[in-house]
Amino acid sequence: MRIYYHIMPMILGLLASILLLSGGQGVSAAEQPNKPLVFGVYAYLDDASVRAEYQPLIDYLNRQLGANRVVLQVLDMAAFNDAIRDRTIDIATTNPTHYLQLRHAFELTGVIATTMRKGDKDSVSVLSGVIFSKNNRHDINRLSDLHNKSIAIANKHHLGGFWAQQYTLYRAGVAVDEAQWLLFGEHIKVVKAVLEGKADVGFVRSGLLETMQDRGMLASNEIKIINAQYSPYSKQKMSTEFYPEWPIFAPTQTPEKIQALVLALLAYRPAIEQVESGAISGFTFPSDYLKVESLARELRLPPFDRAPSFNLVDAWQKWQDKLLFIGSLLALLLLLLIGMILLYRAAQVARYRNALLLSSLGEGVFGVDKDERCTFMNAVALEMLGSREALVLGRHVHALFHYHHEDGRAFSFQECPVSQTLTDGKTRTAETHLIRADGSIFPAHLTVAPMLDADKIIGAEVIFQDISQQKETEARLYQLANFDALTGCANRRYFVEQLSTHFELGKAPMVLMMLDLDHFKQINDRYGHAVGDAVLQAFSHVLQDQQRSDDLVGRIGGEEFAVLLPNTTLTQAKVWAESLRKAVEKIAIAHAAQQVGVTVSVGVAEFDLSLATIDDWLLKADKAVYRAKDCGRNQVVVL
Repeated sequence: MRIYYHIMPMILGLLASILLLSGGQGVSAAEQPNKPLVFGVYAYLDDASVRAEYQPLIDYLNRQLGANRVVLQVLDMAAFNDAIRDRTIDIATTNPTHYLQLRHAFELTGVIATTMRKGDKDSVSVLSGVIFSKNNRHDINRLSDLHNKSIAIANKHHLGGFWAQQYTLYRAGVAVDEAQWLLFGEHIKVVKAVLEGKADVGFVRSGLLETMQDRGMLASNEIKIINAQYSPYSKQKMSTEFYPEWPIFAPTQTPEKIQALVLALLAYRPAIEQVESGAISGFTFPSDYLKVESLARELRLPPFDRAPSFNLVDAWQKWQDKLLFIGSLLALLLLLLIGMILLYRAAQVARYRNALLLSSLGEGVFGVDKDERCTFMNAVALEMLGSREALVLGRHVHALFHYHHEDGRAFSFQECPVSQTLTDGKTRTAETHLIRADGSIFPAHLTVAPMLDADKIIGAEVIFQDISQQKETEARLYQLANFDALTGCANRRYFVEQLSTHFELGKAPMVLMMLDLDHFKQINDRYGHAVGDAVLQAFSHVLQDQQRSDDLVGRIGGEEFAVLLPNTTLTQAKVWAESLRKAVEKIAIAHAAQQVGVTVSVGVAEFDLSLATIDDWLLKADKAVYRAKDCGRNQVVVL
C-alpha cells in the first residue's frame, strides 16, 4: 500500500502530461486553446479560508498542466448554481447533498473523483457530522436533550454541517422545531456562537473542531460531543454515520477537455506532514454516493421532496380509530392462530411418539423407565448395538452402551440427554457416541422425548441413527477444504485463518517462519514434476516429523511453506529452524540411478506488538527468507 501511495501519483501525473501534449492538447477546448479551465468551489467557509484551502491545489494543477491553465472561483450557493446552469465553470466541487440536487437539475458528467482530507493519521475520503455543546452544559448529554434547545448551524445546505445530524435525530425519534435553528452562515461562526452562549448546541462537519484546535482557536476542554461515535478511520470527533466526501464533477458533456486535469487531480498528494488536520490531502476514485441519496429520499430533500399522493402516514391520520380496531382484531386472531398451532403441534408430537412405538422406520428405538432401565428396543437398535433383546431389557442404559466418551472419559448422568429429559420433561436432540456390545464406538444422533401419565414423567423414548458415514464425510470435506492434498500441510487459506487468530490473541512469545525450497524450479525442469512432487512430499515429511503438537505447518505456494511456532522464543525458533535445515540437507530422492537432493532457505520473524496487521508479520518473515536466498540460500535469517 505504501508503494501504491507513492507510485500511483507519479504514474497518473505522467499520464496527465502525455494527454496535455497529445493531439487534443490536454484540457483546452479546440476552439479556445488558450482559455483557462475554471475550477468552481462552493464557499462552505468564508471566501478567504476556502481560497487558502484550494489555492495550493490550483498551483499544483498549473505546474502539471502549464501556467495559467486553471483558475479558481469560490462561489456562494446562488452563484454556484448559476455557474453550473450557465456552464461558466469547467470542473466543480461541493457537498454531496448539494451535488445530488444539481445532478437532477442539470446535465453533469457524474462524479469523477472524491476528495480526501487529512485525518489524525491517514487521509480519508469520508465525512460525518458533529453535534456539540459547551462542556459545562450538564443538561445536554444525549440526543433527546436537544428538545427545545437552540441549535446553531451554518445553513441547511451542508451534509456534514446539517443533514447528517438531522438524519441521526430523525432516526432516533428526536423532533426539532423550525424555531430551534439559528443560522450563522459559516461553520467557525457556529462554534463561536455556542462558546459565547448564543446557542445551546452546534452542528459542524467532522474535522473542523480539530482544525480549530490546531490553529489555537479552540481548547479541547471547552466543548463536548453529543452522541459520540467510534471512527475506524481516525480519531476525529463525530456524532453521525459516515458519508462520502465532496465529489468532483464537471458541468459539461465534453470530458476530453478535462481528462488530463482529472488525472492530475488523482495524482495530487501533498506532503502529509505539511497538511493540517481536515485539509485537502488528495483525491481518490469516485465513492458510492447511494448512501447520500438514501438519506435524501428518507428526509424528502430536493429532488425527492414531493410527497406521494397517499402513504401509510396519511392513512393513519385519516383512519386512526378504524385501524386501531382492525389491528386489535388481527392481534386477537393471531393469538388464536398461535394457540391452534401449538395445540396442533402437540397433537403431532403425540402421534409421532405413538408411531415410534409401532415402527422403527429404519432407525433405532428404545424406551426407558424412570430409573433409566430399558423397557423395549426394536430390531434395528439391537442390530446397531450388536446385542440381543434378552441382554438389554431391564438393564440400565449407561451400563449397556453409554458409560464413557469416545476418548475414554466417564460419561456422567448429568451430561446424558436421556437423564436430562427424565428430569425436566423436555424433548431434546443431541449428538453423542454409543458403545456396541463388542466395545467398539460409533457416533449417533439422538431424539429423546418424555413418556407422560397424567402429566407425570414415567419414562422416555429414544430414537437414534448411526451417523458414522456423515461424520466421515464431514472429516473428508474438512481435510479437503483446509489441507494440501500433495503434502498434507495446511493450505494457504486455513494457515492464514489460524495465523490471524493467533495474531489477534497476541500471546507472545511466538514466531512465524517462511521456508522456500532452493532451486526447486530447476528440479522440476531437469527431472520432471513427478520428482518435484516427491521432493515436496519428502520435505513435508521432515517438517511434520519436527512439528510439535501446537505448531502449525502450511503450504502457501508451490515450493513455499510457512510454520507458526506458538509459545516459542526467538532463540528456540532459531534452534528449530537450524535443525530443520540440516534435516532437509539429508533428503535424497532416487531418480535414474542418481540421488536428487534439496536445501531450504528459512526466514524467521518474531511476533511483537509493533506489528499493526498480520500482513506486516508475513511481510517481515518474507523479507527474511528473501535475504536468506540473496545471501546464498540454505541458511536461516532472522529479522
